[in-house]
Amino acid sequence: MHRKYYQCFSYKQKDFLKSKNIDYLIKCRHYETGKRMWIFIFDNDSVLSNALTEWSNTNP
Repeated sequence: MHRKYYQCFSYKQKDFLKSKNIDYLIKCRHYETGKRMWIFIFDNDSVLSNALTEWSNTNP
C-alpha cells in the first residue's frame, strides 16, 4: 500500500519543498505531540517522492 500523504515537521524541509513548487495541503498541529506540521500529497508524477529523495541525499 502506498502512502498518500507526507507529514513534514521541519521548517527547512517545508521551505525546500516549497522552493520546488510543491504546495502543502494544510498546516496543522499533530494531535499527540502538538508539533506544527505540513501535510503534502504524493502525486502520480512522483514529484514529491523525487524531491524528498533529493532532500535526503543533500541534507544528511
